[in-house]
Amino acid sequence: MTLRARLLAFFPALHFLAILGALCGFVIAPGLASFSLIPVAAYLFPLAAFRLHNLVFPLQEGTHSIVRGYSPWFGAHMIQQGFISLRILEEILRLFPGLFALWLRLWGARVGRGVYFAPAFEIGDRSLVDIGDGAVFGYGVRMSSHVISPSRAHGGMKIYIKRVTFGERCFLGATSGFGPGVVVKPGALVRATTEVFPDTMIEPAPKTSEKPEPSA
Repeated sequence: MTLRARLLAFFPALHFLAILGALCGFVIAPGLASFSLIPVAAYLFPLAAFRLHNLVFPLQEGTHSIVRGYSPWFGAHMIQQGFISLRILEEILRLFPGLFALWLRLWGARVGRGVYFAPAFEIGDRSLVDIGDGAVFGYGVRMSSHVISPSRAHGGMKIYIKRVTFGERCFLGATSGFGPGVVVKPGALVRATTEVFPDTMIEPAPKTSEKPEPSA
């Protein structure tokens, strides 16, 4: 692990301490200024860090080593780790219609209009997702745009990164999971608890026409 990666491994703790410090500051000296530091520490600080990191070390799709040299994915993952561990931070955003979609857009995701996110939605890579208009995410849907596996050719461990795409008006059942490179076509239905493997394409069910019963 490079020195840069070792330093970024402390980012989740720094994020937590920033939130804790802002909360303590508000308790000690209540006021608008001290209160405004709470969302800055909780949301704007990691967002700004991610955008700066992605500007210098952009995420690239494909297969890469996470052992040899510095992995931009690792740094981006560490910056997002606070939201993965402290899910309440993004659950609060989902209380306000449209706010969570805006939040994902700020990270670089492409999110359409009228998208519904049920509680407990889990996302591993906020910048690597496309969501069409009117998509519905059921309770506890999980998605990750990366998968890690052993690889001798890549120094012992490799990571596969690819954007996940959800088409317009698709419906994703409760606790379903989606891996990198998954494409859910417009209007497709994914049943609850389904695990969709990487690079899978899900088509909408064919429309069936009812044949009229023969008259007596």
